[in-house]
Amino acid sequence: MRPLTAISITVSAIVLVIVSAVMMEPVSSGTFPGTNGKIIFASDRDGNKEIYVMDADGSNQTRLTTNSSLDVEPSWSPNGSKIAFNSDRDGNKEIYVMNADGSNQTQISNHTKNDSEPSWSPDGSKIVFISNREGSKEIYVMDADGSNATRLTTNDSLDADPSWSPDGSKIVFNSNRGDNSKEIYVMDADGSNQTRLTNNSAADFPPNWGAAPAPTPTPTPTPVLPTATPVPPTATPVPPTVTPEPVVIGTNLSSRKPVQPVTTALSGDIVEGPISKLPMRINGEEEDSSGGRSSQHRLPLQTHRYLPQQRLFRRLHQLPLQ
Repeated sequence: MRPLTAISITVSAIVLVIVSAVMMEPVSSGTFPGTNGKIIFASDRDGNKEIYVMDADGSNQTRLTTNSSLDVEPSWSPNGSKIAFNSDRDGNKEIYVMNADGSNQTQISNHTKNDSEPSWSPDGSKIVFISNREGSKEIYVMDADGSNATRLTTNDSLDADPSWSPDGSKIVFNSNRGDNSKEIYVMDADGSNQTRLTNNSAADFPPNWGAAPAPTPTPTPTPVLPTATPVPPTATPVPPTVTPEPVVIGTNLSSRKPVQPVTTALSGDIVEGPISKLPMRINGEEEDSSGGRSSQHRLPLQTHRYLPQQRLFRRLHQLPLQ
């Protein structure tokens, strides 16, 4: 471990002094930036409490109010164009509104009692605040121009530090009702359904309702197109077309000479030829191809297979043999 030297001790002391000076700077009532990205706060750095604005990184700190009175508790309008605050410049605390650059400072509440702690509704149409105009400090709401002030809480205790829910439907606040300890409560925007949220012996204050984190967008899945598996065409076998040979019955044998196998009378061989050129057997005699009968070629009837067929054609159709 390196030993401390006089130089390191001196540098550490200087840093400590600088940090202490910064931490002790009297800055209070800062609010988160609106849509213009700036931070507004109150400070008494110039002698009395005034309202200032600065960039989100702390640069360009600019004073917006300048008077001998108290100007504190600034609150941005939702669109960042205006600032509500309270000031006692007319003798007691009232609600004022000015442009974001400090111009056009306008008093919107006017009562003999104190009105303070303004908070702008999310839609910019209303301002909630506290007032002791009816005895104890209670929570009220009014239109953004100061009209239609309405009391929301009614009890003998202190109700303070109101803050809108992001959707404008509810208001959170602190109260010492009950056990005289400051606790966090919530109610509907019209003052109904007042409900205690915390319960302990210590003081809980002041609440501030922030917006919920933006939901993480669900990535859109990239559609995957199905891959088509090519199906080879199934070849359907086509049987060969057989054209049947027409059977001619009752035609002129001279124009249609069928060819059919017959068995010769002598050798038993199968031969082909027109029926008209083969010998026919009629009445026990053979008939030659010229129509004449020959007794020298007589053969037994059972050896001539064609004779019954030829005789059938002659009997059915009365056709002469060729």
